[in-house]
Amino acid sequence: MSHVAIFLGDNNVAEATGAGVQIVSLKKAMKHSDKLFVLRVPDLTPQQATDITAFANKIKDSGYNYRGIVEFIPFMVTRQMCSLNPFSEDFRQQCVSGLAKAQLSSVGEGDKKSWFCSEFVTDAFAKAGHPLTLAQSGWISPADLMHMRIGDVSAFKPETQLQYVGHLKPGIYIKAGRFVGLTR
Repeated sequence: MSHVAIFLGDNNVAEATGAGVQIVSLKKAMKHSDKLFVLRVPDLTPQQATDITAFANKIKDSGYNYRGIVEFIPFMVTRQMCSLNPFSEDFRQQCVSGLAKAQLSSVGEGDKKSWFCSEFVTDAFAKAGHPLTLAQSGWISPADLMHMRIGDVSAFKPETQLQYVGHLKPGIYIKAGRFVGLTR
């Protein structure tokens, strides 16, 4: 999983892409996605949904957090050691949080001027008073959000477990037993 966005209603989607934070039509969001599925926050109130939309509109046209993404690449590799089987859930979360503190920048609440996709989604729900996790938003990947589903195992403790709704665009899933196009 490599991208997340928020459906705002009225066929609008808020997302952070290389073009920055933007609000686009669902049709446009579906065009640039090879597969698309929906997760829902089960107990989101109408006021919180309104607050998420207000946050998206407020930061619309903000920049994309390229620095955060560049820092995230080595973190995604090193954090895998925290997911080894013998470790408990508490240890795994402490391990991932410790690595994040050591490897990723921390931006103050009022200082943010750019977001990457999962950082934007995490901040939007937190600003609406319904945090998905208490971990810093810059530590959260799209896959982390996907694993905050009911019955799944997440690297960061979810404050809210997400509910799988269904696929809007199934995509093609390929499993290859070998690398294609590489020579020895």
